[in-house]
Amino acid sequence: MRNFSKCLLAFICLTSFSPILNAQIKLVDSKGALRDTSVILAGRVKYADTLNMLLPYLKKADTIQASPFYKSGGTNDAGSNKILPIYRNEGILTNIGGATLTSPYANVGFHTISSANALSSIVVETVGGSASQQAGMNFITKSNSTQLGASGNKGWQVAARADAWNSSGTQEANLLNFSYWTGAAWTQVAKFTTGGNVAIGSMALNTLPLNKLDVVGAAAIGSYAGVNTAPTNGLIISGNVGIGTSSPTSILDVQSAGTGNYTSVGKFLAPGNTGAGNATQMNFGTAMSAGNNAEWRFIYQGNNSATNRVDFGMNGYVAPIISYLVNGKVGIGNGNPSTKLDVVGTGKFSDTLFGTKAQFNSLPSGAITDSVVTLDASGNLKKRTLNSITLEPWYKESTSVGSTSNSDNIYTMGKVAIGINSPTATL
Repeated sequence: MRNFSKCLLAFICLTSFSPILNAQIKLVDSKGALRDTSVILAGRVKYADTLNMLLPYLKKADTIQASPFYKSGGTNDAGSNKILPIYRNEGILTNIGGATLTSPYANVGFHTISSANALSSIVVETVGGSASQQAGMNFITKSNSTQLGASGNKGWQVAARADAWNSSGTQEANLLNFSYWTGAAWTQVAKFTTGGNVAIGSMALNTLPLNKLDVVGAAAIGSYAGVNTAPTNGLIISGNVGIGTSSPTSILDVQSAGTGNYTSVGKFLAPGNTGAGNATQMNFGTAMSAGNNAEWRFIYQGNNSATNRVDFGMNGYVAPIISYLVNGKVGIGNGNPSTKLDVVGTGKFSDTLFGTKAQFNSLPSGAITDSVVTLDASGNLKKRTLNSITLEPWYKESTSVGSTSNSDNIYTMGKVAIGINSPTATL
């Protein structure tokens, strides 16, 4: 006597003994448990003829009641009930359109060779009109045998809001949402609207991206990505940035297509920095250390104050190099100029200083102790008092008062020479 077993399809087995006295079809569930036994042939049958003799008696696949799925929440076979929640402990392979795929690379495999472009391998659908309904898929990365969203498990959810979604009074209908359940709270990672707007970051529930790209938090672009941490809600970029140009040639290249007087290509404002004496400034140089970068400062003293000024100075040195007051006065080495040009220190000119007669005639009279600016042989400006300057050696006639007018009769007590520089006589 020899025992043998031959399996056909997934759950139909032929069992016989030789010499065969009985031939049977056994229907078993996915765990091998016997569901039904039907004697369809009796008598002595040779093994070689068994299969051919049984085939006419095999049931069609759609009439077999055995199911490879269990009812949700237990180990009872799901049978032919098409509306029960079901589960399976082993992989499922679905071949559509006669595909030759024989084994899935995961627990569930889908394949199609249909020429219909619109045919999908997976369809997740939601029906009804609930304001909080959605079609989604969950990827549980830490399970505690409860649904995603319960305390203690973790995972991702990809959800398409239903057409009727209107939870909490804000419309998110048909929004595609990516979220992560931390084990205690949901974090929205990305959103996509039907208009093509995208949000990246933990945007609040029922808050929509208003632009083609909304980023909640910091961002890094280029070689900084994955290497450097951007400042809070800031942006770091490793390459050139172009504003108004598609071909930036420097770290920041700003260009404007505007024309006309006072065309602005940029604004740098600190609206809240309005304390008296506060400076709003820009730095440019080689390093943010003393003496290694210049500062262009705006010093605020009050709303439209005459003493509001612009300073040009050096980092690490409080005193400005040049100051410009809003009233047009300029100070060099002086942050509070009192005249159109107020210089603290010496000066040097390599060319002529010009002024009009009217300007000089309008100057007020001064005393002998007043100071004047002189230019030495090297072109250096110097300050001297009038009483230190040697005056012309001529006096008014019959007086000891120095002559200051071309109409005065003059005299001198010394010798006078004409044509020679070493007089030996009075004249």
